[in-house]
Amino acid sequence: MSRYANYKKPIVDDTHSYSTTYGGSNSNLITHNLGSKDVDVFVYRMADSIQVYPSVERTTDDTITITHSVAPGLGEFRAVVVIVGV
Repeated sequence: MSRYANYKKPIVDDTHSYSTTYGGSNSNLITHNLGSKDVDVFVYRMADSIQVYPSVERTTDDTITITHSVAPGLGEFRAVVVIVGV
């Protein structure tokens, strides 16, 4: 028996993830409506798909706040929010 026999494929779909493009302010409130603070947040620059690491606060069960030291341009970044532990 394979040691991966009981492996459960991660679920990433519309009910377990949310993505949006944002920018224009140092502090950006993102409403994901996933109903949990147990989320991973990935942010990348739209122009070249390079991942960046801004400050992320899990503000409520349905929102996060992403803060950059310098205000990004409108639509400069994309945030991908994925619920964990499902």
